[in-house]
Amino acid sequence: MTDTDRSQPLNVPRGGRSARYRTHSSGSLSSSFGSPSGLTNINNNSGGIQIAHNKKSGGGSSGNSNIGSLTTPIGSGNTGGGTLPQFDEKHAAAGNIFEHRQDWSILNRLPLHKRNAIHIRLEDEGPYGNDETRCFVLSQLSMVGCTDVACTVCGQSMVVYDRYPLVDGTLFLSPIKHSDNGKVSVAVYHNDRQLYLHGICLECLSMRSLHVLCRLCKTKFNFDPIIFGTLYYYDLFAAFPCCQARLSCSKCFQPIVSIKDGLINFSNYSSEFECGHCGTKSHHFVKPFDEIFEKRV
Repeated sequence: MTDTDRSQPLNVPRGGRSARYRTHSSGSLSSSFGSPSGLTNINNNSGGIQIAHNKKSGGGSSGNSNIGSLTTPIGSGNTGGGTLPQFDEKHAAAGNIFEHRQDWSILNRLPLHKRNAIHIRLEDEGPYGNDETRCFVLSQLSMVGCTDVACTVCGQSMVVYDRYPLVDGTLFLSPIKHSDNGKVSVAVYHNDRQLYLHGICLECLSMRSLHVLCRLCKTKFNFDPIIFGTLYYYDLFAAFPCCQARLSCSKCFQPIVSIKDGLINFSNYSSEFECGHCGTKSHHFVKPFDEIFEKRV
């Protein structure tokens, strides 16, 4: 079953010729284009790829069995965020407060198996490129004067760039605030709904120095399938329930969905559900990060 809510293309960066094509994949994320030696290999790749997002694939999958194959990304929350930053006058005069990425060495910090156009969201030069996601992020952040966001996991600041990859990590939307810090949870509006923009930095995605564990069952959260530099339109932490308690009512704590059955799409876990026991309607499966997870070095 594929998740068709938001399908974000993976493309070739500026500097290489782009022959856009699209394909759907239900396999693992281990495939790459040539040897993984950083941006040079990506520039030499002549095509962009759009990957379908499968929760349950017929083939092999990377990560643990709960995650499956994840190959599709899809006012100011200023409480505790302090004063807004001062912007460069040249950028402000040009109507662009966001930095333009000059240094691509960040890609060398990615694990070797992720240094390819499948795992990194890059800019598209093709005539059919969809810039909706990038425009959404930049316009929403521009309205609140926000040029950087903080990692939901470790709090590290991430600069927002004007082109893909948008941050040195990845972004996602959630119906709840994971933090009262306005840099961690930035209020945005999408389809006339207030949501909150969050980010996860590269270091946490790479799981090098910090691990995230479920407080309830002690299962380690696997960041490996997540694409670098894009935006997911649903809560990433809610999308991968690891135990039955994660799928229980937030009020009466009775189960709403069986962990054995799960839901069809990753994005469904960010939706509202009505509890069959107490009748409470809420985003039951989306819970604050610190309430559900603990961090270990």
